[in-house]
Amino acid sequence: MFADSASRKITFAQLKRAVKFLNLNCLLSIFIPKRIISCSPFGKGLHASRLVARLRVRCLRYESGCSAIVNLPSLQHHLDHECEWRLLPCVQCGEEVLASQLKSHQTQTCPQRLAPCSAHCGAQIPLADMEAHMATACPNRLPSERAQATPTTSDGGISPAPSPFLEVRPAGLTSRGDSGVMVEIHLAELTAKMQMADAAMQAQMEHDRAKIGSLEEAVQSIVAAANAKIAALQAAVQHQVDALAARVSTLEKLTTQISGRQAHVEQLVESGQVSPALSGSTTSRTTPSPSVQAMCPPVPPPPLQLSGPGESPRTPPPTSLVSPLIMPCPAAAVSGPAPLPFFAPPSSPATARVACDRLIADLTRLADTQAASCEEISAWCQAVCILKAPPTLEIFSRPDVAPVLVRLLQHPAVAATPVRVPDLFRAVVHLSGTCGKTKSALGRCDVAPVLVELLGHPSMGLATAALGHLIMACAGLCFNHPANQRAFGEADVAPALVSILGRCYSEGNPGTAARVSMALAVIFNGGADNLGSLERTDVARVMTTVLGSPMTLSHPTVALYGLMCLRNITYNRPEAQAAFDRANIAQVMARILEAPILAHTSVAEQAFAALAHLSLSEDARLSLRSVNVLATLEHHLTTQLVLAHPSAALFAYWALAHLSDDTGLDPRAAAGIVQLLDDPGVTGNVEVLLFVLWAMTDLAARGPLAQVSFASANAVVALCRMLEHPTVTSSARVLNQALRAVGALAKGCPPVRDAFAHCGIVGLLAQLQTTSLAASGAVREGLEQVRLVVQHPHTQQQPPDSGGSDRQVDREEEAAGKLAGVVKTPPG
Repeated sequence: MFADSASRKITFAQLKRAVKFLNLNCLLSIFIPKRIISCSPFGKGLHASRLVARLRVRCLRYESGCSAIVNLPSLQHHLDHECEWRLLPCVQCGEEVLASQLKSHQTQTCPQRLAPCSAHCGAQIPLADMEAHMATACPNRLPSERAQATPTTSDGGISPAPSPFLEVRPAGLTSRGDSGVMVEIHLAELTAKMQMADAAMQAQMEHDRAKIGSLEEAVQSIVAAANAKIAALQAAVQHQVDALAARVSTLEKLTTQISGRQAHVEQLVESGQVSPALSGSTTSRTTPSPSVQAMCPPVPPPPLQLSGPGESPRTPPPTSLVSPLIMPCPAAAVSGPAPLPFFAPPSSPATARVACDRLIADLTRLADTQAASCEEISAWCQAVCILKAPPTLEIFSRPDVAPVLVRLLQHPAVAATPVRVPDLFRAVVHLSGTCGKTKSALGRCDVAPVLVELLGHPSMGLATAALGHLIMACAGLCFNHPANQRAFGEADVAPALVSILGRCYSEGNPGTAARVSMALAVIFNGGADNLGSLERTDVARVMTTVLGSPMTLSHPTVALYGLMCLRNITYNRPEAQAAFDRANIAQVMARILEAPILAHTSVAEQAFAALAHLSLSEDARLSLRSVNVLATLEHHLTTQLVLAHPSAALFAYWALAHLSDDTGLDPRAAAGIVQLLDDPGVTGNVEVLLFVLWAMTDLAARGPLAQVSFASANAVVALCRMLEHPTVTSSARVLNQALRAVGALAKGCPPVRDAFAHCGIVGLLAQLQTTSLAASGAVREGLEQVRLVVQHPHTQQQPPDSGGSDRQVDREEEAAGKLAGVVKTPPG
């Protein structure tokens, strides 16, 4: 079938059949190196040698157990030198054994392997010759064996064997007739030595018995002392348990009283009977009304010292800062110290507003009190976290709340030991995450330098709750807030966070490492305007070290936020891409792509996205190719991990587009991205659809070859169909991005522009002009720009320079030739 000339084309199916039925030498001899083979999936021809070089086949010994899959040209080398199931001769016995078992054969089962003499003569004898050696040649063989090996005399008798006692013969006995005397002497000497050894052994045994007795007495005394201590500890623990039970009983009674009084106070507030008492004056708080005094017991309960493991006991807040809506008994504040407040969310909006007003006033007075302790500040900030609810968001977003929080953060007690106020940082996290106005107000109050200074405080241990809440506060303030991102960048937050990240790597703290990575990802997301703080740190080296550590490869959360940080830092930042390339990020990414944590979809998405951003740099792209990242990525594109998750598939195809081709666009990437437009999981998710359209816009801007690759993958018809989809026509954001994708595909490429014209793009634009979305200025401007690109493409092109005009024409002609007969138009 291959007897034709070298110019004849053969199909891909014929090539596969040839590979199936012919061996390697026959295949390479039949194919002419310059034969052109038609490859139907992509519509272009390939030389046979190039296609054969890309084929991957199983080892010919796969039935024996070899699971290797190698390139076709490397198959023979694998069979001769690498296959673990090939037969190799043993250099000792000549037997042929499997390559994987040769070493164990030579050391364990080979009959010719060397072994030391069992009689300990020091000789190394082949195992098969050991019996003959022991019978004839070993100097340490038994006398019976020597007798068997002793030669006979000339008359048939047996030669006398030498006596074993000749070596201890006395000097006066030299003849063989004195052998009996020599034996007696030798036995006498042995008897004397045995008696001496027995006497020494008896003495040693007596010494050991005495020593064992003293040790038994010491152990008994230690056990007795330990029993006494255990008894004392049990008594103390029982006493503490009894005291704690009494306190729990008191606490339950107080909780019951609080519930009843709070319900009564809410009724009074709603009816307006206690409005004078809640006016905010100090007198009304220290001297409650008779109706409130009637509800309070005459003697307050004892103060509770509640503390967690490793924390100092919490002291109650001062009497002057106690709010009657939060403390259980206002009258108790007059007669004695008040217990730690028990906060509960108010049941009505009116009560919540009153409680928030009083709480903000108390926090203001607390910020002005220089003698306030960290426990008092943390206790009152607990109420902010509890009262943070939809009815109170409007109150906490008042302009006077942010300055109070900043003053609390600058309080002398907080500046001295910030580790003791975790609830203060938690309150900042809650308010910055729920109140957009409070977030902006905190930024205007210069909260960034204050928090950055607290990050580097010596008392902030990695395992403390205060550091975790403080890092989350920085991240929450910068999330989707460019002004705060710039402020934290100018405050040099990067050195502090990178230093903490390095400590996490040294001490093995994955929780704090994940928080720091997330904070870095949030703060440096969205542009290069805050890159100055980042450039003054060694973040590339530290992040590369952390990403490649076993801590990251075994904790999906650390890997997720670390890859997100890498993705955001390297986006549109050539300097950061070069820095990570110098830090050998390519080797780390190769290990991550092969690690088990990539089975998590979110980790895979961030890994592929970071790979796409890194590959924008030419040096990083070459480094990634050198460690075979492209082959690993191509393998992932065939797995269920990518096929079942559109977002992971998008970033994988995007990375493939950057890694596989420097000028054009890999047809697999173009086809994969276009196929996502028909996926219900994409069209039903606005955010994922926006990413797909944005990736298409970004890749189409690479030039006519990329535009033609998209058009060859039927992107023209897919985009025209998307302009009629309800998800696109109901969202101005999605419609704008779809119009940008159409413009990027048609701009400067007449063949693609003609394909859009054949698909009726002008009529679709006219229909969109009549929708309600056209009232938006951005949509109206996008429709007009697309109409100009489609109808008058040359009006959108910049005049080419004299040196690049010929190259541009060549690329357009090449793109037009590739597109001929490939672009599909809908019927009718």
